Amino acid sequence: MEQRAQTILLFVRMLLIFLFVSVSPNSGHAEQIVLNAGLPAFPPFAYPASDGKKPGTVVSLYRMLEKETGVIFKIHFFPYARTLTSLKNGTLDVAIMFKNHSVQGDVSYIGKVSQSKVIVLSTKGNKIQRYEDLYQFRRIASIRKASYEPRFDLDTNINKFPVGNYLQSIEMLKLGRVDAAVGSQSGLQNAIDVQGIDTTNWPAPFELGKKEWWLHFSKNSKHHDLIPSLTHAVETLYKSDLIYELYKQQTAAQNNS
Repeated sequence: MEQRAQTILLFVRMLLIFLFVSVSPNSGHAEQIVLNAGLPAFPPFAYPASDGKKPGTVVSLYRMLEKETGVIFKIHFFPYARTLTSLKNGTLDVAIMFKNHSVQGDVSYIGKVSQSKVIVLSTKGNKIQRYEDLYQFRRIASIRKASYEPRFDLDTNINKFPVGNYLQSIEMLKLGRVDAAVGSQSGLQNAIDVQGIDTTNWPAPFELGKKEWWLHFSKNSKHHDLIPSLTHAVETLYKSDLIYELYKQQTAAQNNS
């Protein structure tokens, strides 16, 4: 009887050890963490799902973060306004975009990953030499709810015309429906290239400033324990011109394909 009891006890111990190893976070069978990441499909930062051959610069940046952290980023191509709303309510865990202060109380700013030159483009006869020249324009195409430069963002005396993306901005500028367009240098240049527009006679762009790309982390996310790991990864990857470097690499690859 005693030997049988010892056998049963040994079996129970082995079973408990097996169960512990099976559910241990360090086990090879542990479920991989997935974060929902928001990204507006604005070329060259991200392309619509229908154009799967072009990853986009920010998509590549998410993949770099995956290698650094071991976390999977499931990308949702949401419009810019929906990305902000989803960060607020926790539908999205993270988003890489220009640092946006309209969600300041709803996100943690994990760190900056790059920066981009913000410019204002105008057509022939509308040269911009100083900030005050922006007041002369009837309409300046600006992506809805995007944040570009503090003074510009808060200036209610500038006539901003909301658009959905950079392609719309440049198309409206070409057709004369707006007098100027504001945005990231690489984003606007890509829209010009895609539409095959000759800008030879356009004035030199006006540099509004430089905008930092930040990893935004929703305060309603269930994965706050990942913040230290994400912070370290962002600090490791940061380059002041990383986004533009990725843009040039992808453009060169496309031209050589």
